[in-house]
Amino acid sequence: MNNILANWWRSYQFEKALSQDDRHQAQQILQKILSSGARLSHLERLFQENQKLVQTNQELKQRQKHLLTVRRTLANSNFLPSDSELIRDISDKFKIERIEQNLIQCTGIDRRIFSPLEAIISDFLEKELLGIQEPSRTANFRTALQDLYGLKRGLDPNYSSQLSPHLYLIKYFLENVYCTYLAWFFVYQQGLLPSRIAILDVAAGPGTVAYGLSLFLQSCCQRMFLPDLHISYSSLEKQKTFQYRGLQVWRRYADSQTTPIPFYFQFLTQDIFEYAKNSSKIARKFFDFVVISHCFFADLAHRRQAFQIYQQIFEKHLKPDGCVFLIIQSRKLYKFYNLRPEQIQCDREERLVREFLNEMGLRLKNYIYISSTGSRTFRKKEFYQFAKSRLPKYESMRTIHHQYLGIKRDLHYAVDDYIILAQR
Repeated sequence: MNNILANWWRSYQFEKALSQDDRHQAQQILQKILSSGARLSHLERLFQENQKLVQTNQELKQRQKHLLTVRRTLANSNFLPSDSELIRDISDKFKIERIEQNLIQCTGIDRRIFSPLEAIISDFLEKELLGIQEPSRTANFRTALQDLYGLKRGLDPNYSSQLSPHLYLIKYFLENVYCTYLAWFFVYQQGLLPSRIAILDVAAGPGTVAYGLSLFLQSCCQRMFLPDLHISYSSLEKQKTFQYRGLQVWRRYADSQTTPIPFYFQFLTQDIFEYAKNSSKIARKFFDFVVISHCFFADLAHRRQAFQIYQQIFEKHLKPDGCVFLIIQSRKLYKFYNLRPEQIQCDREERLVREFLNEMGLRLKNYIYISSTGSRTFRKKEFYQFAKSRLPKYESMRTIHHQYLGIKRDLHYAVDDYIILAQR
């Protein structure tokens, strides 16, 4: 009986507060009614629903106010504005953690962004490879593997086999897209990502750098207003088949997007070592970024020659205020200077990066070392157990890995690279 009386009294007080238009008091009484577990009257349910609508409306107004602020900022700047919600969302999904000033650990992924692309590539490869008859497929695949595995012996692959592009798409592409996504996120955090951007991608392969940027901009579109984007992307690549396969996948990927990111492609098919003959084909003083991702030769003579050519490219084709954007695997960088990972500390690391840039006539703007393990020294035999427990698995590609690489265990998205921003 006491409960019935108490419930009646609270309902009476609630109706009285409403009749006096004291909504704050009514809300407090409603909370007490909810806490008591009493059944809500029709009036109380209507008020509860109304309060939810009011709250939603307030949130929408706040969001609209935020978007208007972003639009005004964009109208006065060519660069995409820093959005704290976007940065926090990406950092959470990719499980990004700063270990040291320049050492970042990343163990996550945004499946909404990466899974659709992985499914497209898996489907493309399955159809392509099944369309190549035996024994030609096995022979070409073996040649491509032998060329690729020369990396383990310190040899630079030439990627000239018929199936080299397919092997690259199977083994390295998605992992490198994952890396370039994070690299563009780093550029964005520095406030250096324009809405209208021209990129020269040196040794572009199938366009990994473009894919990474497109996926990052997809993440941006989900969280913030973007202006009319315009991305001019020039692919400088020796192997025409890499450009062709990359474009085939891109068309499928773009068709799958509700609102595709506007990319305008130019394909320059030429060997960088023949740059002197073909430099006139590349726009002068046009590019906001010249990007070199993982194209650093193991052979010392080739590397020195490439560095001289890179320096000419920066001088002739980069805008005066443009940036050079380099991505290099950590152990390759250490090996260039006969260093082991355990010898690298913060002060020595920065000197190493500056020495590397100096060989290309560049000065350091900023850099990070981004590692899945969060460490410069990690034993290979321990990595699989770490990956199994901490890193995101490939999903659609598992069958391809098993069928064409003979790998029965799961593979994982991982990163172990220096991302370096520099200027002439």
